[in-house]
Amino acid sequence: MPANAAQWCPSAPSRGASQPTGARPAPARRTAARRVAIAASMAAALLLTGCSATGAYHFRGRSVVVNDLAAQLDHGQARSYTAHYRLADAGRAVLVQQGSPHRLSYTFFTGSDFSGRYVRLVTRTVRCTATSCTVADRAPTDRIRPPDAGALAAASGDRFVTTEQILGLVRTAAEQRASTIEVDRRTVGGQPVRCLRVTGIKAPFTACLTHSGAPALFRGTVDGRPIDLALTSYQAGVVGHPFGPRQDLPVVDHRASPAPN
Repeated sequence: MPANAAQWCPSAPSRGASQPTGARPAPARRTAARRVAIAASMAAALLLTGCSATGAYHFRGRSVVVNDLAAQLDHGQARSYTAHYRLADAGRAVLVQQGSPHRLSYTFFTGSDFSGRYVRLVTRTVRCTATSCTVADRAPTDRIRPPDAGALAAASGDRFVTTEQILGLVRTAAEQRASTIEVDRRTVGGQPVRCLRVTGIKAPFTACLTHSGAPALFRGTVDGRPIDLALTSYQAGVVGHPFGPRQDLPVVDHRASPAPN
């Protein structure tokens, strides 16, 4: 399904729509009957697709949104990019992804000061605080899992959310009958993005993703902590050397045997 899933919702014809040139005017009763038939077919179409005339997805259509989002994130795994973010406390974050081999780096700042980093490589992880870094092996069973949410929360000071976490939130919301998921297009940080506004749940949120699957905006609560982030700039490719410990910090190496990634 294309990224602009919400645009698949059918729209009713305008009341002022004119008949084709040269068409014979229909009798009043035939016109009224035709309007009733169109309204009935529109209602059936909206029910089957699971969306409303306002572009909101209701219970029956939410699996389409979830599957489409999962496919977008899966395809984005192969892309390389560098994304910069503004955080709620005037802090900053830099997310760098390399497509092949797949590597991720999250670096965080409080004001202008470095405050933390989390790096997930093929065979190891790097965790940095403001004062030191730790390198450790990744368990083979962990290599298909999303980034460690706990380690990322520690590195960011509970100020960031990953695309995998966003997908999990959307999937959970989609299972609740009272929820509504609205999909729209915006521009954030100079990038065209797709946004999902989820309401009707205990912790409503708005999340936007770039075409490559990078977070572009998030406003909501995750595990009881409010998060407000927004993309400020984005460029294709890896910028700098973000996939290792900070060179100005001491490093503790917990690997069984140092090995290249």
